[in-house]
Amino acid sequence: MEHELYHQHHSLDLPQVLVLKPPAFFKYLEDQLVNKFPLLKAWESPLSQDKFLKPHAHSVQAMICLACVSAYAAILQLLPALHLIVTDSAGLNAGNIFSKDGAEMTVGLLIDVLRKISAADQYVRQGHCDVLIICCGLTDQTRNMVSKEVVMVFGKEGVITKIGCGPIIDEKAVVRCLLDGEINGAGLDVFGNEPNVPNELFELDNVVLSPHRAVFTEESF
Repeated sequence: MEHELYHQHHSLDLPQVLVLKPPAFFKYLEDQLVNKFPLLKAWESPLSQDKFLKPHAHSVQAMICLACVSAYAAILQLLPALHLIVTDSAGLNAGNIFSKDGAEMTVGLLIDVLRKISAADQYVRQGHCDVLIICCGLTDQTRNMVSKEVVMVFGKEGVITKIGCGPIIDEKAVVRCLLDGEINGAGLDVFGNEPNVPNELFELDNVVLSPHRAVFTEESF
């Protein structure tokens, strides 16, 4: 077939819809459209644009295309019966239709950039997920539980996050491991001699320091 039409609707005298290049939304609506209108899929034809459009010049009344399709003037001259153009561009005329969705995506991108979520996802997928999370209470059994030997088990890709009481870890050993590059980084919310924090940690960009406020939220209080 020189020009393939999905579901022949000529007997119903329905207007033909020309699809130059399918925009992103087309795949979601294609099934609905083919049940209502004969679709002319120009991008699937081996013919040049002029030759493809010529037999349908007076029957095409609507066109679906990408907003970036060039040579609109030339196309419009070939379609004297055209009444409607549908694109994937909202532009400034869309009002508030996409405001919520656009705002959500903006916030999502911002959080991703600031929190490096995508980068962290790739990090985990590559098999580098050596993380020690310390959140237990301080008892005689847990005091100095995380020694240098424990920290070294996680190796140079290891990350320590700690919201538990300070003396649970051997803080000096952890600081030394960070300085020597024996572990990858640390996130610390509690310290062994608060409010004092080891000065060496202030010079490290692979350490995140928090002033003992993990649970200080409106929901907690």
